[in-house]
Amino acid sequence: MALKSYLGILAVATLMLSTALAGCASGPELRVSADPGTDFSALRTFGFMQELGTDGPGGRTMLSARLSAATTRELEARGLRFVSGNPDVLVNFFAGIQSGIQMTNMPILVMPVENYGAWTGYRATFAPGERINEGTLGVHIVDRRRNRLIWEGIANDRVTEAMTENPDETVNKLIANIFAEFPL
Repeated sequence: MALKSYLGILAVATLMLSTALAGCASGPELRVSADPGTDFSALRTFGFMQELGTDGPGGRTMLSARLSAATTRELEARGLRFVSGNPDVLVNFFAGIQSGIQMTNMPILVMPVENYGAWTGYRATFAPGERINEGTLGVHIVDRRRNRLIWEGIANDRVTEAMTENPDETVNKLIANIFAEFPL
């Protein structure tokens, strides 16, 4: 239970930090971190946490199923084998969307008006806003025996309508991008 609490706290902190850092990104921002003390070449098998961070109260969600399928493809392509009992590593996911308004300051010049003495050259700013959704997807790889996080990959991106209309393609691309940095 302690590992799940730790991962939940880490997910919230990562979401807040990554959203703040990714405000101006023009594509997925990817970050990975690996435990330098782990011999990744010794890994042979993987499985999934019993309760994934992307599961709902009723069990597996469609997002969890998509993430699991895409991750299975990526890890098997790197020589790992899925097993349901006692794998070397366990995989977990976290995802979140934060909505907001992106403000852009644009200077405007106020011109003098007849019979009304506005200062020539007075600069004001106009801040149009655009509603945006910023998404974070994270993958955690946990050494089952040591109960320790050994690798994480995180992708941040602006969520577009095309992404929501094509969730399989979106998940497959994001997971492939995240695992491009996996040390196997």
